[in-house]
Amino acid sequence: MKRILSFFVTVFMLISGLFTKGADYKVKYTDKTVPLSGLEAVSDKERFIVNLDGDHWNNWLNNLCRNGEVTEDALNEYVEWYAGTDVTDLIFNTFCQASNTPTNILSFRGNQYLQTEQEGKPVDNSFWQCCHDIYYKYGIDLFRIWFEKCRNEGMNPWMSIRMNDCHEPDAETSFLRGDLFYTARRNGWMIGEEYGYPKTCLNYAVPEIRETMLDYIGEQLKRYDIFGIELDFQREITCFDYHRMTKEKMNCVQS
Repeated sequence: MKRILSFFVTVFMLISGLFTKGADYKVKYTDKTVPLSGLEAVSDKERFIVNLDGDHWNNWLNNLCRNGEVTEDALNEYVEWYAGTDVTDLIFNTFCQASNTPTNILSFRGNQYLQTEQEGKPVDNSFWQCCHDIYYKYGIDLFRIWFEKCRNEGMNPWMSIRMNDCHEPDAETSFLRGDLFYTARRNGWMIGEEYGYPKTCLNYAVPEIRETMLDYIGEQLKRYDIFGIELDFQREITCFDYHRMTKEKMNCVQS
């Protein structure tokens, strides 16, 4: 239990320490980070936060790519939809089972587009062509310009990292999956079959899972100038093999 608590404390310290001052934006960036004792002073106005799922923008991006309309101005239209409204914060879900942003830690969707098989079985990753083309064909760091556009329009940009995602748990292969899924399944780092649909959720009692995700979080915080980060444990709330942990605890009590 101490190791698990240590993980969450480390996450908090990592997030607090890695925010850096950004560029010169049209709307001046104000660092509202305060000690926990002063959370009531974080904002001097009401907040209207919109959390954006990757399905929303990936389908829109695919249309841009098919029509050959990929420019920074065209891409920034996505953020402009929210500009001048009551929206104060935009949260972009940048990680599900793989990363929508470039990464050296986990699988990047732009590289997955080129992948034709997983674990020796065929997979169709054509859905991720937009991620590949924007970064490699057009040379645009999509989220960098989106985060800057948010700031220039007076909105706070956030990243949301889905800490667990169990879409298509029974499928042999899936275009949604990154390499961590197969590594975790081979090594027994998932919570297990008895949990039903969420059986392929990562088990955060495993040190390798915690370390991998911490490395990814740190990498992304260093890469992008953002206002905040959401660690989304709520999407799939079963992040520990509590059946096994309960049995082990009972065995200790009995012995």
